[in-house]
Amino acid sequence: MTTSTRSEPRHSPPLRRRRLSELLKELRAIDGRTCEAIGAAAGYSEATIFRLEAGTGARPQLATVTAIINAYGVTGEKRKEILDLARAGAQRGWWGKYKHIPNPYLKLIGLETEAEEIWNWESHVVAGWLQTPEYARAVLKAGAWKLSEYDRAQRIALRMERAERLLYGPEPVQLHVVLDESVLHRMVGGIETMRDQLTHLHEMAQLPNVRIQILPFSAGATPGAEPFTILTFKHRLDSEAVYVETRKTEVWFDEPMQVTDYRDTFTQSVKTACSEADSLRLISAHAETLTNRIGRVPSARTTGLDKEQ
Repeated sequence: MTTSTRSEPRHSPPLRRRRLSELLKELRAIDGRTCEAIGAAAGYSEATIFRLEAGTGARPQLATVTAIINAYGVTGEKRKEILDLARAGAQRGWWGKYKHIPNPYLKLIGLETEAEEIWNWESHVVAGWLQTPEYARAVLKAGAWKLSEYDRAQRIALRMERAERLLYGPEPVQLHVVLDESVLHRMVGGIETMRDQLTHLHEMAQLPNVRIQILPFSAGATPGAEPFTILTFKHRLDSEAVYVETRKTEVWFDEPMQVTDYRDTFTQSVKTACSEADSLRLISAHAETLTNRIGRVPSARTTGLDKEQ
């Protein structure tokens, strides 16, 4: 990544669209009319009003939003706020240049771009923001979805850029990750890839905005939970959201009770996990063990393993 990438402001068109939908819902709640009635007054269908309030479908059209707020009689600063959100929401995010990326993952990228905090629990692999390119390649190769080399390269490049944009710059996100200790033992991509990944993990933990904790085997029984990510935001209209990964699907939750359940699970994991200092020592020890093992393992060149089968 370039220095300019790090200095670019974190701007999320999907989040602007979500704020726009919340404001439009607030306006109609105050006004008291139905979607059908507002649509008729603005010259659009009931479905158009519903889609804008739901924040779904195509990017908002400025003319449509203008007609709707005219129907509500909105003026002054509120009008400017809404039209600014419509303009910003109509833009494409920086991730639009990447192809063949699943929609739920794109939603994560879009919302996390302006998150204030990210809380992440991982039970099997290193969190994506903290992965090296080679480790990411090995994870994608082993995934449930069979990807072409092109698609795999696209996802690796996206993963690296999102980390660069989120974790560096003038207002980096606050990232708190809890990893199960098995993640340190699982030999993803081979011994050298794993050693490099653990070294990188240790380096990333030195960033002031990154916290990494290891949930040790000695913790015993813990709440069994699939990998999940909690996003929190500063703006009053941006409700917290939870992204949950399963083997072949991704699910979003944003109802307060659902979010609270995952918050409680993460908080319990934090309490049970090693301290940040002890976690760093554990990561460092595993990296050193792998380094020592590499020194004792014959290279592929000397054993002939690099020859094509």
